[in-house]
Amino acid sequence: GVRQSLSKFLTCCLLTVLSPVSLAFNLDSISPAVYTGPQNSYFGFSVEFYIPDPGTPSVLIGAPKANTSQPNITEGGAVYSCAWGANDTDCQQLPFDLTGNRVHNETEVLELKSNQ
Repeated sequence: GVRQSLSKFLTCCLLTVLSPVSLAFNLDSISPAVYTGPQNSYFGFSVEFYIPDPGTPSVLIGAPKANTSQPNITEGGAVYSCAWGANDTDCQQLPFDLTGNRVHNETEVLELKSNQ
C-alpha cells in the first residue's frame, strides 16, 4: 500500500542523490592526447573516432561556433580531423560547405547559415 509506495519513492530519491551527475572516460590516462581548436568555437562539442583505412585512426571534432571561409557567414561551424596516436595534435578543418547563403532572385535569402 502506501508504505510500500513511499519506500520505493525514497529509494529512488536516495539512488538519484548518490549517483554521480556525469560519467566520463579517458582512453589513455597516462599519456592523453590533447587537441585544441579555435577559441570560443566550442571545439570538442562532439567527438567521434573515424577509421578510413586500417591503421590510420582519426578523431573528428566538432566546433559548432567556429568561423570558416564561407563568405558573409559568422560562426557557421566546422568539423576538424585530428590524427589519433601519432604524437601529433594538429587538426585540419574539413571543407564541408564553402558557399555563403543561397539567395533566390538576388533578393530573397533561402537559408541563414550564420550563428547556427
